[in-house]
Amino acid sequence: MLCEAFAAGCGGVVADPRHGLKDGAAFFYGVVPETRALFDRARAEGRDWYYADNAYFDRGRQGYFRVTKNAFQHTRVSEPDYKRMDAIGIKVLPWREQGAHVVVCEQSAAFMDVCGYRGNWTTDALEILSRSTAREIRLRKWNRDKAKMAATLRADLAGAWALVTHMSAAANEALLLGVPVYITGAAAAAPVASGTTMEELCEIEEPAMLGGRSAWAASLCARQWTVDEIRNGNCWRALNV
Repeated sequence: MLCEAFAAGCGGVVADPRHGLKDGAAFFYGVVPETRALFDRARAEGRDWYYADNAYFDRGRQGYFRVTKNAFQHTRVSEPDYKRMDAIGIKVLPWREQGAHVVVCEQSAAFMDVCGYRGNWTTDALEILSRSTAREIRLRKWNRDKAKMAATLRADLAGAWALVTHMSAAANEALLLGVPVYITGAAAAAPVASGTTMEELCEIEEPAMLGGRSAWAASLCARQWTVDEIRNGNCWRALNV
């Protein structure tokens, strides 16, 4: 459905992955084993590629979808849309300055491979954190059931000192609640994260509580679209201004 909507919005066609890449830019809704070779080829050939996935915030899940050009996530603060933010129901709470545990959110091995992480991310992160904090480390193992994971995230964030992940949207939810985050990949949380590299996890006890989270959140709200907005070309035009 999403591939058909994007094709309608940009004047493209939906291709059968078994028949290889057609000419021009390529659009992917996630990257699965059946499309991995095509995704790698599109990038290797220097084509423009568009990547779609679930919304940046759980409240918009299945109502909105994020789409980016030549990136997995939107990693800067662009034109904020506060009206859209209010319509989705996004609220930004004050920074939390106390907490007893650190939430660590791992992602699938397949995704980590697609985005180019080499090694075992969970092992690497836990090793640094164990040396850098005496707080409880609460690991959220990857689960294919995203709705179930979203339902339990808020409970894990209650009383949390910080959240650590590579590029999970869980970081966005933590930031709304005022929980500092540390990311290790090119994630949407980057503009207001306390750390953006694996090495910076050693600073987990001294999180930077940056300003600008409302503008950041409103900016991400403007970079996710409904299926109708993708179908009518609004998404395509916004990505190609």
